[in-house]
Amino acid sequence: LVLMAKGMPHDRRPPDRRRLAIPSVVFDYFSSELFEKLEEAVKAFLLQTAFLPRMTIAMAKALSGRWDAGRILAMLQRSNRFTEKASDDPTSYQYHALFRQFLTTKALAVMGEKEVLKIKHHAAMLLAEAGWVEDAACLFIDIDDLAGLERLIRDSAMTLIGQGRHMMLENW
Repeated sequence: LVLMAKGMPHDRRPPDRRRLAIPSVVFDYFSSELFEKLEEAVKAFLLQTAFLPRMTIAMAKALSGRWDAGRILAMLQRSNRFTEKASDDPTSYQYHALFRQFLTTKALAVMGEKEVLKIKHHAAMLLAEAGWVEDAACLFIDIDDLAGLERLIRDSAMTLIGQGRHMMLENW
């Protein structure tokens, strides 16, 4: 299972925009062997932050409301809970694609569509504020927030064009 999970790509698109064929046995493993053994506070943190394809500690704090977000992320990473440190400047983390897909599916089942939509919108805003334009755009598209996407494009178009990334704008 670990080898299978390690082989999955780190796709930043929202889980429902990917076509990962994930056997139910993997979801069952994540649920029984990992998720259900965690403290309730950590479970809630995971479900809330799963909609960020990558996150700084500040983003995780803002989305989850947890002052100890850095400690939780570091603990998950140290204990090999499918959480990886993505960068050191600033410190950022990401969940493995398979684990993230499990978490987002679980979040929808636990929280419901209305609450998940609010979390995704907040996540998209945090990503946009951090300048992670591609990740923010994916979430705005996922939640059909065309006004948010339009603002994002307007605010970042010149920078993206200057970087030679104009095709991305055309795709959005």
